[in-house]
Amino acid sequence: MLTTHYMEEAFQLCDDVLILENGKAVLRGNPKQLLGSHIEPYVLELTDVKRAPQALERLPDGAARVEHSDESVRVYATDYEVLKAVADQLPPGDHHLRPSTLEDVFLKATGRSLDARQ
Repeated sequence: MLTTHYMEEAFQLCDDVLILENGKAVLRGNPKQLLGSHIEPYVLELTDVKRAPQALERLPDGAARVEHSDESVRVYATDYEVLKAVADQLPPGDHHLRPSTLEDVFLKATGRSLDARQ
């Protein structure tokens, strides 16, 4: 058994992950299966929150799910090309297009950030 706040560590080391929030089980399963069944496979993370509204206007209706936080805006989609088309129009350094991670699953399952004190 391993307890950690590092989702990458849990993904690499664990066969079974239990995500807890306030002492209650929220989600459980194999890390790869959780990624495959609980989150869109791609995310465009916009680090310049002020420019995010302009970028979001370029998304086709219903093509993505958007989550806002104080430090970034994350745009999740099943179609990589939709996110890449938006990313290609943004200045370098204002965004990161990547595969979804177990951290993204955590954020979706709990509705909060990894460092939130709730």
